[in-house]
Amino acid sequence: MRLMNKFLTTVILVNFSNNFKLTDHAIPPPGVRRNLNMTLRTLSSIILTATILGCNSNSNHQPLNDTMKNVNDSGNLQPTLTNDTTKYTSNEYAFIVRNIQKGDSAFIDADYIQYLTGQSAIDAAVKKHQADTFQTEDGKIHVDVPDDYFIVNDNKKIRRLLLDKNCSIELVINPDGIPPIVDNSLQSLKKVDNESPFLLTLNEKGVVIKIKEIFVP
Repeated sequence: MRLMNKFLTTVILVNFSNNFKLTDHAIPPPGVRRNLNMTLRTLSSIILTATILGCNSNSNHQPLNDTMKNVNDSGNLQPTLTNDTTKYTSNEYAFIVRNIQKGDSAFIDADYIQYLTGQSAIDAAVKKHQADTFQTEDGKIHVDVPDDYFIVNDNKKIRRLLLDKNCSIELVINPDGIPPIVDNSLQSLKKVDNESPFLLTLNEKGVVIKIKEIFVP
């Protein structure tokens, strides 16, 4: 806009100097004054029109700038990438068939089972015709399972699983048992009967990070 004003001012001066050479006390003749007045009015109209168009142009662009700023500042409109640090684990009930040591690595051979309690245990026992039934004094027939648990082992597949270096072991301590279990060590785990149920916790790589023996009467 400033460049436009400078340009128009220069045009006025050049036009004026071409039509009349001013001296310190000269008065332009009437014809020259009329031409000069017409030129000034024309140029004034051009300047006014250019000023209005320039203002409209600035006003039209301002909302766009504000809108772009709002888009950039809005967190909802920006794509966000996050790292998933969740540790996916799984819990599996199993019989531990054997313990294996290979160099510095320890493994177990596990036979996955279903360890059921409550109504799930009763339903599974009824399906396999292994539920206990008894009649109470009021004549009603009741169905139950001993010690409120039932183990289903339809799949005999054996899985060899690696134990984590810091695998946690929780055994049912029984110093009077045969053999006696006196601590939660890998050596004591090897002594536990292979018909005892365990709850295994595996990490996302399928490595056993926790072994918990389930107490059964």
